[in-house]
Amino acid sequence: MRKILMIFMTALLASCSAGQQYSLTGHIKGLKDDKAVLLRNGVAISDTVPVVNGNVNIGFDSIQSDLYRLKLIDCKSFVMLPLDNNNVTFYADAKKTINRHIDHVITAGSDYDKLYYEFNFIYRDKVISQLPKEDQEVYHKYIAGTEQKPDPEIRKIKGQAFFEKYPNQANEVKKFRFDFMADNADNYVVPYLLNAMIVSSSKDDIEGVIAVMPEEIKNIELMKQVYRRLKLKGDLDVNSMAPDFTLQDEHGKEISLSDYKGKYVVLDFWASWCNPCRASVPVLKDFYSRYKQHDVEILSISIDSNRSSWLKANEEENFPWESVLDVKKNKKSVARTYGVTAIPKIVIVNPEGVICAIEMGVGTTEGIIKKLIKK
Repeated sequence: MRKILMIFMTALLASCSAGQQYSLTGHIKGLKDDKAVLLRNGVAISDTVPVVNGNVNIGFDSIQSDLYRLKLIDCKSFVMLPLDNNNVTFYADAKKTINRHIDHVITAGSDYDKLYYEFNFIYRDKVISQLPKEDQEVYHKYIAGTEQKPDPEIRKIKGQAFFEKYPNQANEVKKFRFDFMADNADNYVVPYLLNAMIVSSSKDDIEGVIAVMPEEIKNIELMKQVYRRLKLKGDLDVNSMAPDFTLQDEHGKEISLSDYKGKYVVLDFWASWCNPCRASVPVLKDFYSRYKQHDVEILSISIDSNRSSWLKANEEENFPWESVLDVKKNKKSVARTYGVTAIPKIVIVNPEGVICAIEMGVGTTEGIIKKLIKK
């Protein structure tokens, strides 16, 4: 994808807006003609420009490093982009839009991208290079796989090869990333990195980075989202008591978390429209077939807003465990109670009703359960 972006970038930079110091150029796949304007905190910082066959070209003068909104006027969608005083290019896919937000975006050229690359790849690749060759090949095959429909077997092998066989290396990468954010806490890029880590990290780790940020970084626009998502996590964390709840299955039967007392319960938060969630179902089925005899149960909790979509996906997946739909009660959903801000999300509850793990995806589930059963 980065090769595609670089080829596209070369073509677009040849047509940068004249008379202005910097440019934002990009392509939104699936978008035809439209109009666009660049906003910061709701205020336009550019002229409204035409979008032709998905191609965007906006010039701007010196700006403050921050997260900017590229508003698409006719289709009423938008793209969020980290910008600074650099020529920046981006590639986005209009099909990957949630609540008018085109959220699958790749950028290049800003200081954000340089730090993001170091944060995500350099140290990780160094750790991966220490693994046996066959596991390196599996891991890179997984990374190179299609994001839309990942091969369930590759997803399963990746989880076992890296997270289960090499938990020390996984922890090493995570430690590096939090140390990296703390060391660069005076850089506007860190809130973006921190925002991406919130779902799979503890409140203590997140708050530790915030504590060393200078005030000007704590007050940038994106930190409002960080604080909001941190609040949504609530006080639930590993070693907290899991709040009880009652939801209904497709037949209207009420199922409560307390029904599983005395067993390990894997709470699987998912949705019919979530491709990674659907791709992980075969992995969970394989896991369940081998661990249900050890008093391990799974409860799938859909956050679908459309009941019909949930029922259709339920029938297609044919879960061998209970599946319920998360319906708000007193304006609060179970997902919100459990601090779910992205899916797939796994919460593991022990026989005493205590949360013993909170993970993004199913990659580490088997390794965690295996350790718990051995205790």
